[in-house]
Amino acid sequence: DLSTYHTKEGMNPDFIFYSVASTKLDRSVLQVKEAGLRLVRRLELPDISEANATFGPWPHAYTPSDHVPLLVDFAFV
Repeated sequence: DLSTYHTKEGMNPDFIFYSVASTKLDRSVLQVKEAGLRLVRRLELPDISEANATFGPWPHAYTPSDHVPLLVDFAFV
């Protein structure tokens, strides 16, 4: 996954952090207990081949930033 792509290389310097109440690893499955804020979904970032095939390096005339937007949906619980 990459969140910035401005030359022939892509990087992932951007993150969204939030806290969870607890985590537990049970038979290779990570169980997450959330409190107050629940992650509903996150949109996947493109990899380098998807970026090359669709939008190419940023910035350019149509996109002034070299960072791909990070998109998540949270619900207050």
